[in-house]
Amino acid sequence: MSEYVINGIKINDDTLINFGPNKKRPGFNAHSRYEIYQYANKISELKEMNPVYFKADLKYDLLHKFCELEE
Repeated sequence: MSEYVINGIKINDDTLINFGPNKKRPGFNAHSRYEIYQYANKISELKEMNPVYFKADLKYDLLHKFCELEE
């Protein structure tokens, strides 16, 4: 199992996550990626759906409150 620190928060592949509606700007790659990975329920699913940018997107999404982690 992989562990990461994102925005000072320690997470692993089993960490649960909830995404809100897509607030990213249409026409941009980040918006298209969000459309795919917003249905992930765990970090492991997010990694499968967004293998290249999952860390950067997760960092941004947490910072802008587009998603939240469950304890």
